[in-house]
Amino acid sequence: MKCPPIPTDTPGIFRCPECGLQNPRPISKPFYHQCGTREPIELPPLKTQVVSFLKSMAELAGDGFRLVEDDEFQRRVAICESCDTFDRRAGRCRKCGCYGKLKARGRVWKCPKGKW
Repeated sequence: MKCPPIPTDTPGIFRCPECGLQNPRPISKPFYHQCGTREPIELPPLKTQVVSFLKSMAELAGDGFRLVEDDEFQRRVAICESCDTFDRRAGRCRKCGCYGKLKARGRVWKCPKGKW
C-alpha cells in the first residue's frame, strides 16, 4: 500500500499516517513508501543531483557518447550492487544519487567512491 505522508509541526518533516515513518531531515516534497517494506532513501540534495547530472552529461558528450562494453558494464553493476551505499530496490546510489545501471554504462563516468 502506498502511503500518502502528512506534514508534521516541523516544516519539511512528513510522517506516514499508517506506520509513523518520517523523513530524518527537512525535505521540500513529501516522500512515498510502501509501509513495512523499507525506509525512505537518503539521497544528496536535489540541487546537488541536478548539477552532478549536468556535469556528467557534458563529460559524456565530450567523450563522444561512448559506452562501456557489456562485460565492463556487468562488472560495474555487480560492484554497485554489493556496495553499502547502493539501494538495490531503488537502483540508486545514496552517495551521488545516480541510477546505477545508467551511470555504469558511460565510459567516462566514475563511481563516487572510486570503485570503478
